[in-house]
Amino acid sequence: MNIGSKFLKETFGVRPKVGWMLDAFGHSATNADLFASFGLEYLFFSRVSVDVRKRLKKDKSMTFMWRPYKEEEHSDGILTHVFKKDYGYPKGWSYDERFPGSDPIIDLPKY
Repeated sequence: MNIGSKFLKETFGVRPKVGWMLDAFGHSATNADLFASFGLEYLFFSRVSVDVRKRLKKDKSMTFMWRPYKEEEHSDGILTHVFKKDYGYPKGWSYDERFPGSDPIIDLPKY
């Protein structure tokens, strides 16, 4: 993450604030602290155990503040969301250039 963040800052002048953990096997409270130290404020991930996903859905807590194991000066936590399905993406984000009718997301259509 350090190398990637440095590249983005030097090349494009931006620092990412949103992270997407595509396929992590397990999550540690230390992750929240590490990600916050890289300046991330928001995080998405999909891989959690079936029982955890069921509990999060039942409790309507798929979005939560993930707090570090130990309170650090740089982090009050990261606003985190767990996707409803593994390896999925939010509805409407189904872009794939191989399939007609699947247009990419354009967030600034005038440009």
